[in-house]
Amino acid sequence: EWKICDPETGRQLSQSDLPNGEENKTMNEHMPPADESNNIEPSPPRMKAVHSVIVDSFLAVWDRIGDMDIKQVDAELMTTPLFANALNLVPSIPTGEISNDILKKIGSLFHILYRSFVLQLKKINDITEFGGLLTSKDNIHRFLSNLVEASSTMQVNQEQISDVIYKCVRCCMICTTTVNSIELDDGMEEKLDYHNFCKSDIDVISRMLTCKNGVVAPSHSKALKWLGSMIDRSRNLSILLEVIYPSEVIRTLCEILHASGISRSPGGRISKCGRDLGLYTVFALAAFVQPDAKCWSPLQPFPVQILVRTTDVSMNSSSLRDVKHLYKLRVKVHSEVGSQLLSNGVGELIALLADEINERVHQKQNNGGETDEEFDTGEEDADQSTICCILKILMHACRSSAPLSKKITVTKIVFQKHRDTDIFTILLWGFSSRGLHLIEQYFATELLSVILRRGVLPKRQIWLCAQTLFPILHDANDTALLSALGTFFAEIIESCNIDESALGGNGDPEALDSQDLELWNLVVHGALTPRCSDSIFRLFSNNATDEDVDKAHMLTSYNIRAQGLLDSGIVFLLRVASKAAAQSKTNKVGAVRTEEIKMFLSNFEHDRAWEAFDGMMETGGGDLLSPWGLFCFLKLLRIVREMQCNETQTEIAVNEHLSLHLVNLLGLKHLEYLFLWPEVVGGGSNAVKALVHATVKVLGIPFAHSVSDELLIDTQEILYDTNCVEKLLGVLRFVFSTKELHLEASVLELPISFLSRLVTSSTHFGSQFVDADGMMVIKECGMLNTSYSPSLLIDTLLIVSQLARSSQTNYDCILKADLLTEFYELMQHPESMVRAKALNCIGNLCRHSTLFYEHFISPLDKKSNTILGGIIRGLSDPDNYVRRFACFAIGNAAFHNDDLYDALRPAIPLLVQNLHSDEDKTRSNAGGALGNLVRNSDELCKDLCTHEAPWELFELAMTETSTASRRIVLFSLGNFCVYPECFDFLIEAEPTFVDELEHLYDEVVADEVSRRNIRRIIAKIEALENEGDEE
Repeated sequence: EWKICDPETGRQLSQSDLPNGEENKTMNEHMPPADESNNIEPSPPRMKAVHSVIVDSFLAVWDRIGDMDIKQVDAELMTTPLFANALNLVPSIPTGEISNDILKKIGSLFHILYRSFVLQLKKINDITEFGGLLTSKDNIHRFLSNLVEASSTMQVNQEQISDVIYKCVRCCMICTTTVNSIELDDGMEEKLDYHNFCKSDIDVISRMLTCKNGVVAPSHSKALKWLGSMIDRSRNLSILLEVIYPSEVIRTLCEILHASGISRSPGGRISKCGRDLGLYTVFALAAFVQPDAKCWSPLQPFPVQILVRTTDVSMNSSSLRDVKHLYKLRVKVHSEVGSQLLSNGVGELIALLADEINERVHQKQNNGGETDEEFDTGEEDADQSTICCILKILMHACRSSAPLSKKITVTKIVFQKHRDTDIFTILLWGFSSRGLHLIEQYFATELLSVILRRGVLPKRQIWLCAQTLFPILHDANDTALLSALGTFFAEIIESCNIDESALGGNGDPEALDSQDLELWNLVVHGALTPRCSDSIFRLFSNNATDEDVDKAHMLTSYNIRAQGLLDSGIVFLLRVASKAAAQSKTNKVGAVRTEEIKMFLSNFEHDRAWEAFDGMMETGGGDLLSPWGLFCFLKLLRIVREMQCNETQTEIAVNEHLSLHLVNLLGLKHLEYLFLWPEVVGGGSNAVKALVHATVKVLGIPFAHSVSDELLIDTQEILYDTNCVEKLLGVLRFVFSTKELHLEASVLELPISFLSRLVTSSTHFGSQFVDADGMMVIKECGMLNTSYSPSLLIDTLLIVSQLARSSQTNYDCILKADLLTEFYELMQHPESMVRAKALNCIGNLCRHSTLFYEHFISPLDKKSNTILGGIIRGLSDPDNYVRRFACFAIGNAAFHNDDLYDALRPAIPLLVQNLHSDEDKTRSNAGGALGNLVRNSDELCKDLCTHEAPWELFELAMTETSTASRRIVLFSLGNFCVYPECFDFLIEAEPTFVDELEHLYDEVVADEVSRRNIRRIIAKIEALENEGDEE
C-alpha cells in the first residue's frame, strides 16, 4: 500500500497533515448549508479522490526533483528519500489519469534511474545491502505490468508509451543483472528469495511477450534481451529454469518465432524488425536448451581420469543431487522446446539458419573466397553465433522429440528462389561452401546423426549427406568435429542399410568415383581403408589440450556429461567390425576371413593403433572418455584380441601397451568413483559390473584360448608385476562392501573365475593371494555362502583347494579363515559339482599334514555334525563324481596317522562298495583309501576283513582295466599284507592268492609300476612267513 509522503523530506504524512484548508473551504462555499427548506442531510466536506492525490503527490515530488541539479547522476541517487518516494508513487498512479505530460515525467524518471543503476553496477563490489534495489525493481514491475495491461486503451501518445515501456524494461534488466552479480554474504543470501525474484521477472516478461499490440511489441526485443541476460548471469540457474518451465515462456517464444517470419516476402526476404525479433528469440531458446551456467559447480572429471590425477577428486553427495536434478530439468526443458517447436517456429528457425549461412557465404565470396578477419575471429565466439544457436536448438529438441525430427525432414522453405528447400540442402551447402565454423560443423553433424537415428530419412538423402561429410572426415583435425563425424558414420553403418537405391541413376556402385566407392564399401561392407582409419586414430592420438577439454565442457548441456568426445571413434570401430563380420555370414564363407575382416584387422598389425590406445589410457582419455566409451573400448579390444589370439604380434602389443592400464582399471579408487558417478550419465552399480566384467574378459583371453606357452608366461609375468591378484581381491571387497547399495553379487563371478585361473596356473599367484590376505577376503565376503551361484562357489573352492594342495605353509591362513562350517554346508549343496569340489578341497586340507585332523571331528553345531561325518555321507552320494572325491578325502584323512581311524570305521563298507564303481578314478580312490586305513596301524583290520575289503581289493586288482587304478589297488593290497590277520583272510578266501599275483605279474610286463607293487606284496608276505618261522 502506498503512503503519502512529504515531497521535500520524504517523511510519511499523518492524516492531519493531508491537504485541506483553503481548497476545502472553497468547495464548502458553493454548497448551501443543510436546513429545513432544502431537506439536505448534512455531509462532511468533499475530499479530492485518492488517485488525484497520488498524481498531485507525484507531480509535487517531480517539481522538487526538477529544482535539483541532477546533471551528475550518482549511484546513491535512487536511495535518497525524494527519488525513492517518486518511484514508490509511480505504480499507484491510475493509468487512466496518466497524461502525455505525466508520461514524459515518468520517462525522465526512469532515464535518471537507469543512469544511477549503471553506476551502481560499476561499483558492484561496494554494495552491502540490496533491499532498496529490490524495492525499486518491484515498483518498476508493478508499473510496467499496469502500463502493458492498459497500453491499448490509454488516450495518450502511443510512441511515448512505447518509449516508457522500453525504459522500464531497461531498468528491470539492469536491476536483475545487478542482483545476479552481487556477491552475497550469508545474511544477504537469507534475505533474497531467489525463486520469487525470478518469478517476478518472468511474470512481467511473459506479460509483455504475450501482448501483441503496436505499443508493447516494439519492446519485445528488449524483453527478450532481458530474458537472455537472466539466463546468462543467473546466480542459480536451476531455480530460474524451474520457474521458466511451467510459465509457458517457451511456448510464447516459439509463437514469437513463428510470427517473426510473417514479415517475409514471397521470395523469402525478412524485414529487419522481424529478423531481429527472431534472432533474440533464438538466443533465448538456445540459452534454455544449452545454458552456459557459470553458477553450477565445476564439471566432475570422468572416472577413468581418476587413475592419472595426482590429486584426489571427491564426488560429494551435493554434486550427485545436482546431476540428478539437472538431468530431470534438462529432460523437461528439452521436451517442452521440442513440443512447442512442433506447433510453432520450426519453419522460421530453418529459414533463419538459411539466411545466416547465406550471408556468411556471400561475405566470404565478396572477399574473393578468402576468410576475412571477422570470419577468423568469429571462430573464437562461434558457439554464440546465430547459426550455432539454431543448430543447438534443433539438435537438442530433435533428440527429445521424434515427431519434431520427422517434421524437420519435410519442412520446406524459400531459399535462393527455390520454394522447396529442406534443412539438409542448407546444411550440406554450408559444409561444401565452407560457410560453417568448426563448432557449427560439430552441431550440424550431431543434428544429422540424431535425425539418422530416428530412421526418417530416405536412403538417397542419407547417401548425399555421407558424400558431403566423407571428405571432411579425411581432412578433419579438430577433436570435437572428428568425434561428431565418427558418430555420424557409425550411425550409417549400424542402422541405415544403404543399398543401390541410395545411389540414384542406374544404382551401379562400380560407376562411382574412387572416393565415393571407398565410402560405399565402408558403409555397406565395413571395409575400413587406411585413409579412413587414419582419421579415427587421429582422434585418439590428439593429445587432449586444455582447449579440447574446455571445448568438451562447452558442448555439455546442463552441466551433464554422459559421453566423451573419444567415445564415438571407438563406437565407429566397433560398428565397422560388426559390419565386416556380417559379410562372412552373408557370403557363407565359413571360417575363412573375408576381405573386410582382413582390412579391419590390418589396422591393428602396426604399432600406430596400439600406441594411440596406450596414449589414450596413459592420459585417462584426457577427460574425453566416458564410462560408456571405456566399456566400448574394452569390448573392441576383446573382439580384436579374440580374432587375433594366435597372432604373436597382437599379444605382444597388448602386453606392451595395454595390460598395465587394464589392470589399473580394477583399482579401488577408480571403482569407487565410478560407483558414485550418477547412473543417469553412465555410472553406478551397473557401470561397475560392466567395467569389471569387460576388463576381466580382456585380461583372461590368453588363458581361455590356446596361445603359446611363451606368450602365456609373458602375460602371467605382467599380471604378477602389476599385482593383478591384489586388485581382484580389492574388487571383491568393494563389491561386498556395497552390496546394500544394490550392487549385484553376480559382479563377483567373473573376478573370482579369473582369480581362480591365475591361482591355479602358477604358485606365484597363489603366494600373492595369500600375502594379500585373500583367505580373509573369502571369509569376509562370504564367498562360500550357499546362497551364491554354483559357478562362484566352485571357483572359490578351486582357489582354496589349490592353496591347500600346493603348500603346507598355506594351511595356517586357511585355518585362520575358519571356513569349516561353510565346507560342511557345501557338502550338502544341491549341485553335485559343488559337493564334489568341496570334498576335493577338504581332501587337500590334509594332504600335507595332520593340522586339520582334530578339526574334522570337532562338532560344528548343536547336532554335533562334523566334517568327517559329511565326508562319509559323500561316499554314498548318488553322483559318481561326488563319491570319487569323498573317497579321496577319506584316503587323505587316514594317510598321516591313525588318529581318525576309529571315526573312519563307518566308512569301510562304503569304500568297499565304491570299488565296484563304473568310474575308474572312483575305484582308484576307494582302493587308495582302504589301503590308508591299514597304513599306520592294524586298528581297523578286523572291520576291514569283516567287510571283505582285502579280498575285494584282490579281485579288483586281477580284473582292473585301468592301469592307474590297478597300480593303486596293488599298492593298497601290499599295505594289507603287512598284517597276518589280513593275509590269513586273503589265503582263506583265495588259497591261490600268491599264484594269481605271480600270474598277473607275468601279464603286465609293460607296466613296471604294477610289477613293482606286486613284488612289494610278495616281499611283505615273505616277511610275514619269516616272522612266523622265527616264532
